[in-house]
Amino acid sequence: MNEYKTIRSIADIDEYIGGADVVAFDFETSPTDEYRADDKAALDPHKADITGVSISVEKGTGRYIPLRHRTGENADIPSVSEEKLETINTAELAKLQKQAGKVLKDVA
Repeated sequence: MNEYKTIRSIADIDEYIGGADVVAFDFETSPTDEYRADDKAALDPHKADITGVSISVEKGTGRYIPLRHRTGENADIPSVSEEKLETINTAELAKLQKQAGKVLKDVA
């Protein structure tokens, strides 16, 4: 049975991750205003912003943490401020994500 939920607090993140040995994550992105008309802009780190993070600790489960959606309720995480999100270089994050994938592949 699949169990996927949206969570919005540090406590919910801590509860889900618990003592997991491995946490899979994926950054969800959306195009910046300037590139909103481009079909694949959300896939280009130079044309997109991080809008949320998906995490999973077990097959068939996952949690989505909305960080900066234009509509709806975003996560109430004080350590992730708008200023901090704007300083994150998405190209560097893509590089880190690729490196993390390589490390996990080497471990497996």
